[in-house]
Amino acid sequence: MPRGVPAPAQWVQLLQAMVAVELVERMGVPMRRAAFLLGVAPSAVS
Repeated sequence: MPRGVPAPAQWVQLLQAMVAVELVERMGVPMRRAAFLLGVAPSAVS
């Protein structure tokens, strides 16, 4: 992969972070529930 282009796994992490922000901040979903829905650890959402 060319230098400076994120790997597919990094894109997935970025999208998960964006969805977590939407769930928690804009929709009021508790962090633990957002983590469960995304399949990540609660610490990853906080």
